[in-house]
Amino acid sequence: PDAEITVVTKEPGLPYLRLNLTRYLAGEVDDDSLVLQPEGWYADNRIALKEAEVEALDPINQQVHLRGEEILDYDALVLANGAHPFVPPIVSATREGVFTFRPTTHAREILARAPQGARCVCIGGGLLGLETAGALQRRGVQVTVVEGFGWLLPRQLPEAAGRRLERHITD
Repeated sequence: PDAEITVVTKEPGLPYLRLNLTRYLAGEVDDDSLVLQPEGWYADNRIALKEAEVEALDPINQQVHLRGEEILDYDALVLANGAHPFVPPIVSATREGVFTFRPTTHAREILARAPQGARCVCIGGGLLGLETAGALQRRGVQVTVVEGFGWLLPRQLPEAAGRRLERHITD
């Protein structure tokens, strides 16, 4: 309880519930429902939030080196790296109008660019791709899902089940 904690993250804003991002896209939850705790909670619990990128770890000197030459000293270090979206090596994947699903700023940008009747292509027929497609479809967006593996949910389902799911979703 008397520890001082610093959370270093590249993502802007308060820590949020990633599982709620698709619910946010679907209009089921608002911005306030995404955050784990209100901003004051972190200060009250001696947790500093730092938006930065870690360049190096020095376990011998117990230091974290941040981009821009800032160094943080630590007594204990927890690496909670989370997940990073995979961007397939597709020409123009970094152009304007192409988004990964994280961070929350991308989810907000997707909503701003995908009003009812807009067309959207979701690349990836895994869980997150299908949840995203379903959320946008509930907002009236015309969605096409592209999956390179041959069937939907290739990590979760055998081919026959993935193809059956595809027929169900298409219907």
